Amino acid sequence: MSPLSLGGITLSAPSHWTFVAFENMILAHTGAKLGTLQTSLAFRHRAPAPATHDQCLGVALEFVNIDPSALFDGQSSGHGKRLFGGASFGPRETPRRVFYTHDGIGLIVALYQARQPGARSEMAESGEILRGASYSQNKTEQAV
Repeated sequence: MSPLSLGGITLSAPSHWTFVAFENMILAHTGAKLGTLQTSLAFRHRAPAPATHDQCLGVALEFVNIDPSALFDGQSSGHGKRLFGGASFGPRETPRRVFYTHDGIGLIVALYQARQPGARSEMAESGEILRGASYSQNKTEQAV
């Protein structure tokens, strides 16, 4: 995993992921292009610290415009200043997964969308990328 700083956040990702930063949004995919990862920074202040998992998931669901009853395979971890969670929705063969991470500074939400079956490994990598994401102390951005 290589550390990257882009769009105001720092994250670590395997080298086969490509990232493009826009204002308040970072798009990513692998060379296989089985799916895409959309990360939004627009909700940074929507769950002020100390945030809860329920607050963070609620904001993440606003991002994807999904009712909580549509979720399956939910998970959450962490407490205090560092929270991470996610849940899947949509068809099980080409699922989508919403993620959130709160680093004590702000909330980062993301959506992984599979384009075709067999994207579960990319989805798992997306979760690991988001789990370690945090707002950069230094606002320097670099294109990757």
